[in-house]
Amino acid sequence: MRFADALEGLLDAPGALGAAFIDPQGEIIARVGGKSATEVLGAYQSVWLGELRRAAERSGLGEISDLSFQFASRRILTTHVKAGYFVLVVFDGGGEPHAARARLDEARARLVAEVS
Repeated sequence: MRFADALEGLLDAPGALGAAFIDPQGEIIARVGGKSATEVLGAYQSVWLGELRRAAERSGLGEISDLSFQFASRRILTTHVKAGYFVLVVFDGGGEPHAARARLDEARARLVAEVS
């Protein structure tokens, strides 16, 4: 399977600009949609996830599965795949991340099966 194939359906959500499958170091493995939408945010998302994961562990909250951020001009939805890998979906300011939820769960399941 091409990793990008698992991401394609995420662009159907209203306002979706791009999606990426990212490794634990913040490097993009596969991308669909606009490169600029995911390029910088992918690396930062890796840092945020790492910090939040450590804080959640220290607090006894368990593992982080999903994160959602809303900025003035962008909305971001991230889901943990496996072993530090994650999927990032970037939306414009009026985007609807909730509309991508079912497809994001499908993408995660497909990618979990491929990550060793």
